[in-house]
Parts: sequence; C-alpha cells; structure tokens
Amino acid sequence: MRRSAPLATVGVLALLAAAFAALAGILTASGQDASRTAARTQSAAGRESASTGTGAAAEAGETPGRPLPDADAPEPTAEPGTALHHAQLCARYLGPVPAMSCSEAHVVPITVDGVEVFEEPETCDRPAALTGDCQLGNAIGRWQGTHHDGRPRPEVIFMNFCRDGGMGVIGHNTLTGATCFFHMSHNVHNSEMHPGSNHPDYEDYWQTPDIVAADGCEACHLADPFIHSPWADQLRNPDNPAEPLVPVLAGPTNPRPPYFVVGDEFSQPVTTELPGNRCTTCHRPSCDNRFTMSLADLRMPAPFDDYHRVDGFAEDRQAVRDWCDAIRSR
Repeated sequence: MRRSAPLATVGVLALLAAAFAALAGILTASGQDASRTAARTQSAAGRESASTGTGAAAEAGETPGRPLPDADAPEPTAEPGTALHHAQLCARYLGPVPAMSCSEAHVVPITVDGVEVFEEPETCDRPAALTGDCQLGNAIGRWQGTHHDGRPRPEVIFMNFCRDGGMGVIGHNTLTGATCFFHMSHNVHNSEMHPGSNHPDYEDYWQTPDIVAADGCEACHLADPFIHSPWADQLRNPDNPAEPLVPVLAGPTNPRPPYFVVGDEFSQPVTTELPGNRCTTCHRPSCDNRFTMSLADLRMPAPFDDYHRVDGFAEDRQAVRDWCDAIRSR
C-alpha cells in the first residue's frame, strides 16, 4: 500500500502546476498579440508601399500593396485598352461607375470683396488654384458609390470636375485606396448625361485610359486623389454642410491614407519623407509648384477658407519644392 504524499507537498505541487499553466497562457497570448501586431504592421506597410512604390515587390517590378478586387465583381468583358474596359476594371474595386453630367454639379461661386459676381473679373477673392483665374461657370459634383447589387457604398466617392467645357472624374475607395481617373471624350456636351460603366453606349462618351493617363493625373494628385484650395472648398457637402464637398482624406489620425491608381496605363504616385522636414512628418508631399497658386503656403490643414499665408516653415516648404523639381526632371 502506497503512502499518500504529505498535504504540504501536495499544495506545493498544485501551486507549481498552476504557475506553469499561467506562464503557458501568458506566452500563448503574447504570441497571438505578436502575430496580430505583425499582421497589422504588414498591412500598414503594404498600404504605404502602394503609394510609395517601395519594398521588395517594387524592386522586383511588381505592383506592391495592390488592393484586392471585390469578391462579387464581374470580370471585364470589353477589349483591353478601351474606355469600357477601363471602367469595368475600375468597377472591380469601386463598384459600378455611375452616370453623371456637369448639369448636376455645383457651380463654384466667384466673389469680389465677398460679393458674388456674374461677369468674369480680372481678380477675385478665391482664384482657381490650377490657373489662377476667376473663370465663371466651373463646377464640382459628388456621387456616392454603390455595390454591384445596387446597395449604397459610403466608402466609395466619385467626384466630377467641370471646366472649359470638359469633365474629369475621380473615383476613390477610402478603405482600400483604389483610385480611378476618367475624362469625357467631348463627343457630347458636358451638360449631357454621360452613361455609367453598365451602359452599352459607355464607349461613345469617355476617353480611352491611355489618353487620360497622358495628362499625368497623378503628378498633380500626388499626396492623395483630391486637391483642396480656397476656390474648391467654398462648396459644402449637401449631406453634411460642416464638411467641404471635396472630401478631406488625410488628417492627424490618418496622415497617409492608402492610395493606389488602377490601370496599367497610369503611373503610381511618387512620395517621400524628407529627413527632418516638418511638412512630410505630417503628410505626403504635394507639388504645389505645378499650380499657379502656391497651396503649400496656405495655413494648414485643409479645408482652406481663403488665401491666408503662413510665415513659418519656409525652408521645409522649399525643400519639398526642390524634391518636386527633381522628380519632374527624371
């Protein structure tokens, strides 16, 4: 007959067993936390590499950080290189491209000393950033995206920009960064409804992607798809007048939102983080020396109310412009 172990010994053994079990639990939880952290880091790195063009995939000539298409997205059926094929490709990341026209866009007001005018003045309170002029009748419109089954898709936004009789369109998925650029073909006036990607006549109304890409969209739309200026930010979002009509994507909690341009005809936006530069520590650089109005001199952050200038950070702003000149000369 075996003798039972003393009660003290049993207690010690029980305490040791409990301690080992607790230690094993801590190690397991730590491993899971580390795995989750690594996954988050890898995801964030992938999103940033999509807009920087950095990393092993970029060095190998691949497309890093490319977002995945929608699981229910139909495959493109149109001939590659056509306007319709580009729209069908974009629809895989944004949902169907909606029909739109400039007649439904919001006219940007032109004011002199705070009073709206209806004859084009030589100077005005908020000139257009790109040209510096005070042209009347230009407009901006905003459309919410939809899923392929027609349900609203609030993370997808389509903006059209109407000037000089033309209409450019930017579609953007704020979650994945997928972005598409379009432009009307001038076969029909911009006030006429231009069909969406599900319409059989789409091809007759829109330019092919190689023509759109030749304009170098991403050279101006560098930091993210949408450019802000006092001219554009006069317009407010009808669904939320506290916000500008043109979405503000970057901010203190999201300084580098994901950004990827869809379509092999287009280049990916170039970016950098200049060491010690107080501009690029908060957001991606944008080349305002491509515009008539120097947007980097405005009081940050967007949206902008007027052309009030800042006095500080002059060296930092000039360093960004020098970098812009360097990448333009490549």
